[in-house]
Amino acid sequence: MTPGIVKTELKAAVCVAAAVALFAAGFFVEGWRKDAQLAELQGQVDRDKRQAAEANTRQIARAQAIADDLQARLAASESARKSILEEKTLELRRITTGRPCLGGAAVRLLNLPDNLKPGAVSAAARESVPADAGFASDTDVAEWAGACRRSYDTCRGRLAAIADFYAGVRDE
Repeated sequence: MTPGIVKTELKAAVCVAAAVALFAAGFFVEGWRKDAQLAELQGQVDRDKRQAAEANTRQIARAQAIADDLQARLAASESARKSILEEKTLELRRITTGRPCLGGAAVRLLNLPDNLKPGAVSAAARESVPADAGFASDTDVAEWAGACRRSYDTCRGRLAAIADFYAGVRDE
């Protein structure tokens, strides 16, 4: 081999080695750059997740505060209704006479479970009521009406609280 060819081959080998080294350096630098971009994206995803979790926690806390407030208001309303019913019951007992108002047959019919139809009333209930049969007095009827009114008001209050809860959540 001639020294010129060796020198040329050596230059070519050095050039190839330099090209490989530059390619490898570029490959690793690009990998580091992509790793940095990936880490930055992962950090952004983590921040977004944390912010979403914090927002959800705040929303749940607001909804819980609304629910607690409405529950307290509902309990206060129920307590007031109970007190009013007790007062009305005492006053009704004072102003009613206790005289028979509904006969035994009517009371038996009203006391039937909701799943029985009036036709299911026994023949005894359709017969004339003997003088010593049970009856509902005007006091009993008045108390039943008062209890029905309280139940209606309780149901209405609960439905209003549910509507208020969802109205409060939507306003945010």
